[in-house]
Amino acid sequence: TPWAGARAAGPSVELTELKGLFEEVGRAVCSRGTTVLFPGNPRSAPETSSHFAAVGVPLSRRGQLLGALVLVNSRSGGCEPAQVSLAEDLAHRIASAIDAARLYRTAQEAISSRDTLLAVVSHDLKNPLSSVVMGSELLLAQAPKVERRRRGRKQLEVIRRSAEQMK
Repeated sequence: TPWAGARAAGPSVELTELKGLFEEVGRAVCSRGTTVLFPGNPRSAPETSSHFAAVGVPLSRRGQLLGALVLVNSRSGGCEPAQVSLAEDLAHRIASAIDAARLYRTAQEAISSRDTLLAVVSHDLKNPLSSVVMGSELLLAQAPKVERRRRGRKQLEVIRRSAEQMK
């Protein structure tokens, strides 16, 4: 594997050295928006990274920079092309996962807003519908059952049934 030679930093390595390297590479990636390599060569790398090689890759999705992925190798010989390729693939997958999580959260918020709105509308409709149902039942109870009132009675029954279904 490309990172097979990598190992955890030993106790002799100062944490501030690594922290400085991570911050510097991360800032460089975010300002440039492209992959940044720090080969760990004292002549071409910053002082803080003299014992390490690092690759920084932008986490971007849909044209938006989400952050930076910084991988550090304890070998000072620089990063190999396979390591850079692996880091870029990993960054792409991480950015896709972050984007999917953001889209999911946005969808959940939209669903919650919709449900709240429907609950309010449903509650507000129940009061007028109760009046419609009671009024149509009263008219049906008082309406004469003669043949000439049959059409009006049918319409009242349709109104009552429709209002009952909406409650």
